[in-house]
Amino acid sequence: MTILRKAGVVLATVLCAFASSSLSAAETVLAEADFSTLTNGSEDEPEIFKYMSSFTGFTGWSIVTGKTGEAGGSLYLADGGNIKSPYLSGVSTTGGAIKISAEVKLNKAEIGMVQLAYGYSSTMQTVVEGTDWQTIEFIVTPTSSSQYSNYATLSPQWLADGIFVKTIKIAQSPEFLGTPTVNQPTNADGTSFTATWKSVSGATKYFIDVYSFGADGQKVYFIENQECTTTSYKVEGLDPAVTYFFVVRAANETGTSADSEEIEVVKYIASLEAPVLKLVSCDQDGNFVTEWDAIADAEDYTLTIFRTSTMAEAGEATVMAEDFNALTTGSLSSPEYIYERHLAVLNEPGWSGYNMACIDGAIGLTPYSSDAYLITPAINLSADEGKFSILINMAANNLGTYYTDEVVTITTIDADNNESEPVTVTIDKAQFADYTINLTGGTAATKIKISSASSRKIFIDNFEVKQVLPAGSQTTNTYLTEDTEATTFTGKVEFDNNATYKMVAVANGRTVSAGAIAGISSAASEPLAISITSGIEEVAASADEVAISKAGEGVINVTTPEAVKVTVYDLNGRVLGSIAAPAGSSSIAVAAKGIVIVKAGDKVAKISL
Repeated sequence: MTILRKAGVVLATVLCAFASSSLSAAETVLAEADFSTLTNGSEDEPEIFKYMSSFTGFTGWSIVTGKTGEAGGSLYLADGGNIKSPYLSGVSTTGGAIKISAEVKLNKAEIGMVQLAYGYSSTMQTVVEGTDWQTIEFIVTPTSSSQYSNYATLSPQWLADGIFVKTIKIAQSPEFLGTPTVNQPTNADGTSFTATWKSVSGATKYFIDVYSFGADGQKVYFIENQECTTTSYKVEGLDPAVTYFFVVRAANETGTSADSEEIEVVKYIASLEAPVLKLVSCDQDGNFVTEWDAIADAEDYTLTIFRTSTMAEAGEATVMAEDFNALTTGSLSSPEYIYERHLAVLNEPGWSGYNMACIDGAIGLTPYSSDAYLITPAINLSADEGKFSILINMAANNLGTYYTDEVVTITTIDADNNESEPVTVTIDKAQFADYTINLTGGTAATKIKISSASSRKIFIDNFEVKQVLPAGSQTTNTYLTEDTEATTFTGKVEFDNNATYKMVAVANGRTVSAGAIAGISSAASEPLAISITSGIEEVAASADEVAISKAGEGVINVTTPEAVKVTVYDLNGRVLGSIAAPAGSSSIAVAAKGIVIVKAGDKVAKISL
């Protein structure tokens, strides 16, 4: 039910059809067209117009050639086609609203959307259902009397086979009422809010409904048809545990408008507290349970586990990795444009970029008036004399079609913002593929910049940075990211000779910012170490001596009555690992096999791993 409710809210933001069907003799017809005179072709095989000159008999009306045609008594609009009215003279800003009505039929579909673009910036859509001819209506409140600001463009939306149009009529009347434009409440506190909206020309009063939805999906009214003569109304006595919605209708002595956009009442939240994680248990196989207290006003939580690996010997390691799986919207044929603020969902903080889009599981570079780029967080690449390699899985794609011979540029940026000489990569495969770039000049704080000036969109599905590191080096990468509405989490990590794990959690909610619903997140919790807890209950923290034992492959358990430093050495005296162990039971993972020496405070023990 939750998913359906969200989908309904999205639809409500685009439906602008007029409810009243009454007409008045006072209406002024601004433009109309009857396309039943287009008798060539048929609905099964429309005759497409190749030239504008072929579209005769409709002075001032214009079409998209190649996408529009005759269909045996109607006008056919293919996907991407439209019909544009003449510029409308005689429009009055005090003469009431303008109603655009059109007789339409879907082609080979039972549900779809028809869009009306009015003037330069006003866009409305309405859902059409069924296979028969029907009349759809839009209401527009004119803001200018200039003919160049008043014209209508009708087109199919998301309909691969298009629509048929038989008639279009555009008229103005004081009795036509536009739907109110409502605002998101900025003062909702859980028990009250003030609904506000813009005045509607010709309206003498307004009606407001406030409601929630029951388990059966039906409206449960808190207020219904509440009349008011101003453009605001305060609602009080709400249940903080219930999610409410409201709509507003304009009215006068002769009619009532359709419902406004449905607005969800979201409580204003200035900040959220950070969760405090507690490790309930963790066994030797890495199965663990963590919990935290519920955070007021949080809707869910994001948990991230970081894995820190210690290298037992020199070798190539992944120093940073990003799979972009946190981006879950958009597709190759219809990517979603994003901005820097959206990069906060990525595994590592500090990403930046410009002219970007996303698809499910990948990020895109979309050059427009200037280059597009993506910049990583600062990475320590000072090892191996600054030599490192980048592995990128990417493709060039535009509206679902793959392309080759597109160029991507790679540069590095140091701590002083000095940018290196560019290295170019040519995409030579018409699909997602791996590309490896070897670079030098890495520093202790290097950012990597991926740029594109291509005419196509460049999508990156996976990005890794690798470098040869010396023995004892540690690398930290994101091991797991999970969203949950619960306040407990059960997971599993893979303990081995050189891995340790820490977890952080963030509380997420919704608030109102700049008049719109926006996400809000807390600061990250303090990191929680995921370490073996088996046997803690059996070993009292007040034991009078330190106990050292093997807890698993590569894992050593230390029980101590007070905080001590624990250091592990190999038989040559080399330090393999060290932790500050608190009172009680702790574990330390080391990258070693065989005999090791463990020193915990004043106690020294020899352990076989």
